[in-house]
Amino acid sequence: MNSVERKSFYSFLFLYIVSSFAFISLSAYWYYTAQETMLKSNDYYKHQHTADRISSEIIAASTKGHLNYTPRKEEGITLAFIDTHNKVVYGKITEDFFPTKPEYFAKGDYCVLVSQAPQEHLGIKYVVVQSKVLFDEIKKLKQSVMLVMFFGTIIMSLLAFVLSKLFMKPIHQHIQHIEDFIHDTTHELNTPITALSMSVSRAIKK
Repeated sequence: MNSVERKSFYSFLFLYIVSSFAFISLSAYWYYTAQETMLKSNDYYKHQHTADRISSEIIAASTKGHLNYTPRKEEGITLAFIDTHNKVVYGKITEDFFPTKPEYFAKGDYCVLVSQAPQEHLGIKYVVVQSKVLFDEIKKLKQSVMLVMFFGTIIMSLLAFVLSKLFMKPIHQHIQHIEDFIHDTTHELNTPITALSMSVSRAIKK
């Protein structure tokens, strides 16, 4: 490749890689944002479902005259019951906070839902559902997106190199034809010019 060809090749390659990387980055961002929103929504509804189920069991136990209620353990979920005197009567609060109203929020590595659904049956004012599953899922999502972007960038770079070669091939052939034509024309012109120059030299000597 001559300097013009090299310049065209690298310009096309650079433009293709930059534009493709921008497209991959935007696609990854949109995908990540959509998946993150879906995960947060699912996590909220899981917390709400757990709180409603436990609250229903508390109300049922109170209706049947039971004085105590112990929920079954669920993987990935930490529970806490707050009584009407604002004391933890079951479980534990995983992060540095204390519930004062029904709400859903993130604290530290945990997502927390505070539910008032027990309606003070069995003296329980709040059911606190805590889980860090969402943060683990978002972490896995980030790793997956970054991994796909990495391999996507490598494949895109290889594709850009091949396309650049294919793009430059007809240009290279055309330039080669022009150079061959110039070389042949120069050769054809040099022969009569040389002969004419020799004839003129001999004529001058005579």
